[in-house]
Amino acid sequence: MSLDSQPILKAGLTTDLERELVLYGNPGWIYGIEYQTNLSGSAPWSFLTQVQMTAQLQEISDTGPNAPSIFYRAYGVSAPPTLAAILSSNQIHLTLCGVPGTTYTIEYTTNQASGTPWLFLADIPLHDTCQDLGGLGTNATPTYYRVVQQPTVCG
Repeated sequence: MSLDSQPILKAGLTTDLERELVLYGNPGWIYGIEYQTNLSGSAPWSFLTQVQMTAQLQEISDTGPNAPSIFYRAYGVSAPPTLAAILSSNQIHLTLCGVPGTTYTIEYTTNQASGTPWLFLADIPLHDTCQDLGGLGTNATPTYYRVVQQPTVCG
């Protein structure tokens, strides 16, 4: 099933009458979800969450405020390759999503000033759509990561 870049967001109620959201999208993509409690007028949409898809569907646990009515929308933020950094148990965990069979280079820097070089961290041959790269530890210096797709070599 390919959804191109347009996600599908299904809102409903559980048997316990709790709100539930299910996002259908393309693995490796990052999607944003916003909500409004009133569609009349010109109130802006409020940011709810950002989701990195590791499969074609993902349940969203945060459904927003407990309002009598709530409206949702989802939109594509970025296509693969994507790199998500999450701090968990005092460890930075990177998740790389992209095209299986492709090798990606992970680079890092501690300074985003113009002209500061990005340093090599690892070459990752991607076996699945998304891959957890494990814990990288933490330090007091902010570290920035990026993914670079290696060029395809034609024989």
